[in-house]
Amino acid sequence: MEVMRVFYPFQVMLTIFLCMSCLTGCISSGGRASETESSGTEPVEPQGSDTPVPSKGAALSDPQGPDRLVANTLPGDGQFLLAGLSAGFYDSEEEEARALDHAARQLAIYYGAVVVSQEYLSEQTGSTYAARKIEIRYDEELAVRLRNDCTTGLSLRGQDFFVARVSCKSSEAPVIPPVPLDRDEAGRPLWLIYPPRIEGYVTAVGSATARRNLAESWEQADREGMAGIAESLGSQIRSREAEIGKEGGGAFRAESYVISSERIRGMYVIDRWRSPDHRTYYSLVIKKND
Repeated sequence: MEVMRVFYPFQVMLTIFLCMSCLTGCISSGGRASETESSGTEPVEPQGSDTPVPSKGAALSDPQGPDRLVANTLPGDGQFLLAGLSAGFYDSEEEEARALDHAARQLAIYYGAVVVSQEYLSEQTGSTYAARKIEIRYDEELAVRLRNDCTTGLSLRGQDFFVARVSCKSSEAPVIPPVPLDRDEAGRPLWLIYPPRIEGYVTAVGSATARRNLAESWEQADREGMAGIAESLGSQIRSREAEIGKEGGGAFRAESYVISSERIRGMYVIDRWRSPDHRTYYSLVIKKND
């Protein structure tokens, strides 16, 4: 009986010790599981070409993406409104400078530019190759002078682009009649489905597949739209077609080279849009009939 009295308190203490150890272990392991769950579900900011980056040197930074900054650039209130585009650089000042250069080029084109479209077609047995090059020739010295009057507003910097809303006060800014620039339920502009017909104006829609960056993509769409304006005005065309040369077995080869050029004043991009998959870019160009 004495032995029992000696070991009983010891057993109670041992039991309490073991219970405390288990409880401590459970609390400890529960804390580690909670940390793991927290780090595993922590939200990660998606990275992409349209991820906004704080814009240095601009008045404000627009978090809604580049699409809003390039859309609806109708002039008004005695000033031009333009979308200045640039490829992405490490130097933010370089990006903004190039965006201003792009805006100034658009102004110089408005005051007068020659649209040169070169088309080459080669056909031979079993294959066809076609290429087209569009060149917009403008007064470069005028663009430099106009740049000093340009002011940068809202801007957005992505991983491979910089876009800014640029304004330029001028008494020569055109007064364009109301143009339907609304979007449908899918987000597409109505002018993409139903090209607008505005009395006294010529309009054209230019499209381009995605280039190396956003700036190049929309600039190519702009050029295509301007080429469409030139074509609708009846450009002077020079063409050259090679004679068809027959080869053994009835094979043949033909080449044609067409150059069209037109000096145009008053071309202006009033809206831009790109497909949701960012593969196709569109520009709506307008010009007042002389």
